[in-house]
Amino acid sequence: MKKSELRQLIREEIKKSYSVNEGPGQKHYTKDGKEWTGPTHKMPDGTLMTQDPHNDDSEKLFHKSDLNEASSPAEKELRRLGIKYELSGNKYKPFKKIFIPINKSDDFYKNFDDVVDRYNLGSAVVTKSGPNLASLNELDPVGQEDDDINNDGKVDKTDSYLKNKRAKIAKSINKEGTCGYDTDARTGKKFKTPGGL
Repeated sequence: MKKSELRQLIREEIKKSYSVNEGPGQKHYTKDGKEWTGPTHKMPDGTLMTQDPHNDDSEKLFHKSDLNEASSPAEKELRRLGIKYELSGNKYKPFKKIFIPINKSDDFYKNFDDVVDRYNLGSAVVTKSGPNLASLNELDPVGQEDDDINNDGKVDKTDSYLKNKRAKIAKSINKEGTCGYDTDARTGKKFKTPGGL
């Protein structure tokens, strides 16, 4: 076999590995596992993408069998637990929102908490009806907080989860401190800060 034939064969194999079949009845999925039924287009390398024509919102499409290979370990864990999430598209902070399911077992929340800690996803975790969606009138006055932490109108396991999570964070801050040292603006001397200040 000549070098040129070998190169051509390699190019074709690479192109096949990047392409997605568009046969009739073939279902395609976005990276987060949602089936795509809208318009599509092919890139010059053969990759099938959402939208037609290509724009900033276009995403790569996958077959169901290829989807697990395209997911990060954190996505696989969240999908395994049945947790809904939104991707941000940012490589360093891939999740925009991770929704805490309501009324699940204590074991479920322990597993969920473990995944959040293992992959450092705490900043993306929200509840569907949490304080970030509540109006200011629905929030508890300072010093008069009740057990309904997420202000959804009922005290349930989600509130328990949030209470435990806040307690862990507070304990961690008090134990380690946020920076450890600070500099006095007047004298320029460094001094050790008490935990969390």
